[in-house]
Amino acid sequence: MTIKSSMYSPQNIKDQIKLLTSKIDYYQAYAIKHRQTVLMVFRPNKNNIRVVFQNGQKDIVIPLSPLHLDEGSTLNTIAFDKDGNILKFGKLKFQYMQYHFDLIFHIEQGRYRIVSNE
Repeated sequence: MTIKSSMYSPQNIKDQIKLLTSKIDYYQAYAIKHRQTVLMVFRPNKNNIRVVFQNGQKDIVIPLSPLHLDEGSTLNTIAFDKDGNILKFGKLKFQYMQYHFDLIFHIEQGRYRIVSNE
């Protein structure tokens, strides 16, 4: 299933970041609520996120447009376990118009921080 990106697409960088992070937060909460691992695969070549569920539920593909996922990202997957924790750390690099920002993920509690390179 592909989610349509035309549903809501804010026109400023702060709202674009909020929209992206709300999607990540949603799937972390989903993993906790349903007590299952949720894998998010960030695919720069297709500029989307593929969400894979442990229970075999159909995968979801989320377009990132108008954001652009940079090939220079050091993280390509995030797996939230049943407690919402992650076991990898790394950086996702994004571009929106002339703006650049990074999401930096920390091991364990699924925490991340946003670094804007305006």
